Amino acid sequence: VEGRWRNGHHLFGLCCCMGRECLHEAADAIQADDLDEACRAVDRASLYLAASSAAMVYTTDFPAQHYRNQIRAAMPPGFSGSHNSDFNHFKQLKGKLQVVAMKRWGKSTDQWPAPLLAAFSHFRDTDLLDLDQHILIAAANIGFGLSLKQTHERQADASAIGALRRMAEVRKKDFHLPE
Repeated sequence: VEGRWRNGHHLFGLCCCMGRECLHEAADAIQADDLDEACRAVDRASLYLAASSAAMVYTTDFPAQHYRNQIRAAMPPGFSGSHNSDFNHFKQLKGKLQVVAMKRWGKSTDQWPAPLLAAFSHFRDTDLLDLDQHILIAAANIGFGLSLKQTHERQADASAIGALRRMAEVRKKDFHLPE
């Protein structure tokens, strides 16, 4: 169990790093007016994001009691995915890419090139599927319980699943794309 947990997190981190590099390449391509490369780079980032989701599923593919009794019990109080620097850097590059696109074509996506909008839309949908997987993992392992972060911060007003669903609502607005 511990080996799967550790190895899966290494794979997850690698996927986040590779996805981050793709988002960086997309931002550079937009700034260089290379729309085709920007679209390809966003598409590659979507693949790495999907791979990170698969790594997350692999990482937690064992009975819930092992998660609760071995893995979760060994985590420090308040620990959460927000402590994962690889994923945080990936999220930062996603935000940077949005800013670069807005500087190039404006805040309204009406002026953005259709191929890039399609690539961004696919990326956003992949990101939402990632959160769906995270929700299913949380439900399987802790039910409607609190995350370690919520427990540590005494946020008894919601469940981990509720917090993840709120994140999904925020991510739906990424890149200001129509739903």
